[in-house]
Amino acid sequence: MDRQLIENKERNILILHIAFAALCVVMLMVPLGLPIGIRLFALVVIYNLAIPGIGLWLEHNDWVDLWLFVFPLSLFIVLPDSFLCSGLGVLVYPEDSFIKIGPIPVYMAFMWTIPLILIILAGEQVQKHISQRTAYICVAAISLFIVGIAEQTMWALPSWSSENVITINHWAVYLVIPEMLLGLSAYIAYENIKYKSLLVKFLTAFLIMLLYWFNLVFFYFFVEKVLLGLQIL
Repeated sequence: MDRQLIENKERNILILHIAFAALCVVMLMVPLGLPIGIRLFALVVIYNLAIPGIGLWLEHNDWVDLWLFVFPLSLFIVLPDSFLCSGLGVLVYPEDSFIKIGPIPVYMAFMWTIPLILIILAGEQVQKHISQRTAYICVAAISLFIVGIAEQTMWALPSWSSENVITINHWAVYLVIPEMLLGLSAYIAYENIKYKSLLVKFLTAFLIMLLYWFNLVFFYFFVEKVLLGLQIL
């Protein structure tokens, strides 16, 4: 691929995310008189339209391909989130969270596209410039960083919060490893199905969601029942 085209893609995706970050600051920090649920819904819809839309416009087909994998994965994550809310009662959303899918605000169905796209793009850059092994390490670290920042800030909006579990500065301990593994598994999976059919992307996204769900349940019981029961935490 032409080096200039690659540099343009990297510049364009950086500009897009800087612009989106600025929009987030305005939408979330400036008193606009709108409920937080509506503002979050607007932001995630804008992001999910911008990535494939601008990708098609600029002929950056890899943006569209990545979104076609991450978007269904984000939708599927509503299922384990619903289980955490209704099944375990450890994840709580405000009552006025705009439209809901069961106990989950509808904006959550689209929100995971943002961190997952950032994680996968970062992993690809590290793999290209350094090595695949380093990329795995960086993806794991970036996953923890991005999701950790979200856990530390989203409760204050308010968007979501953890209840009845061990937390460190609002970040539930049992979530640490599952959320790191979610980013890592999404990155590894995408590297193996890139440019494959939409059906392959949907099936892979569904399997990753199941793995994430299993990890959530396993580490919830391990941390909250085993370690707490042994008084290790």
